[in-house]
Amino acid sequence: MKENQNRDDIPAGFIPASDVLNSIFGELKESELVDYDFYNVLGEFSIALVTYRINHQMTQQQLAEKLEISRHMLSRYEEGSKAVPLRDMMKVCRKLGISMNVSFTQPNG
Repeated sequence: MKENQNRDDIPAGFIPASDVLNSIFGELKESELVDYDFYNVLGEFSIALVTYRINHQMTQQQLAEKLEISRHMLSRYEEGSKAVPLRDMMKVCRKLGISMNVSFTQPNG
C-alpha cells in the first residue's frame, strides 16, 4: 500500500493488492518487486474502475458501452485478472475523467 494512502480510501469489501500478494508470497525479494509493482498498478486501476462504476450507479454493461469494450473485458479489468496495456489504461482513464499519475524517481546516492 502506498505510504500516503490509508485504508479509508479503499472501497468496502476490497483488499489492497499489496496485502493479497504479501499473504500469498510473503515478503518480496528484490527480483520480485517488478511483478509486485505491476500487480499493484493493476489493482489500483481495478479499484478506480469499480469506484467509478459504483459512484455513477452504472452496471458493468453500461460502463463497458461507455468505454467501448465488452462487458466480459470490463469484468476482467475490474477483477484484475487481465493485464491492461498502458495505452488502453490511459484511454479508459481519459474517457472517465480519471487522472492517472506515473512517477519515476532516482534512487538516493
